[in-house]
Amino acid sequence: MSRNAFPASWDYETDILIVGFGGAGACAAIAAADRGADVLIVEKQAEDGYYSNIRMSGGAFHSPRPDGNRDVLEANALAMFSGDNLPWKLEGKLPSAIASELAAAWAEYAPQNLAWMQDLDPEYSAVEERGAVFPEFPGADESAYRVLRSTYSGEINNKNRCQKDDPKSVTESCEAFYTCL
Repeated sequence: MSRNAFPASWDYETDILIVGFGGAGACAAIAAADRGADVLIVEKQAEDGYYSNIRMSGGAFHSPRPDGNRDVLEANALAMFSGDNLPWKLEGKLPSAIASELAAAWAEYAPQNLAWMQDLDPEYSAVEERGAVFPEFPGADESAYRVLRSTYSGEINNKNRCQKDDPKSVTESCEAFYTCL
C-alpha cells in the first residue's frame, strides 16, 4: 500500500511492526512471519518509487562457514563488538556483557546466513568475496569467517551496474540479495 493510500487516521493491530523495508526489515519480517506472527511493515518510500538501501549496498553479507570453530568465531566476534582490542577507539565501545551476548549470538547464527537465504530461494547462490573482515582479530582463519556476495548468475561481473530491471537469472550483488528477500 503506498503512503497516499493510508487514510488520515488509521488503527492497525499486529504482532510485529517492522519500520523500514530494507535488508534488516525484510529479514526480520520474513523470520517473524515464518514463525506465525502477524507482521506489518511500514516504509517511508512510496511503493511506486521504492528503492531500498540494500539494492545499492553491494549485496555482500557475512556468513562464516558452518564447519568453522564456533568458539574461535565467538572470540573473533567479541573482538569486533567490544572494541577492547582497538586502542584508538575512544567512543562507541559496547559494555562487556552486551558484547559477549552479541558475540555468542553471532557465532551461533551467522554461519546459517547462506543456508537461510537459499531456503528462501533454492535458485539463489553466493560467491566468496573475501575471508575475515578483520584478519588481524583472533581466529580469523580458524573461525572460517567469510564475506559472500549474492548472485543468481553464479558470478559477480556487474558489481557497479544497475540491474533493477534485469531478469532474476542474471542479477548479481545487491539486486540478487534484494530479489532473494
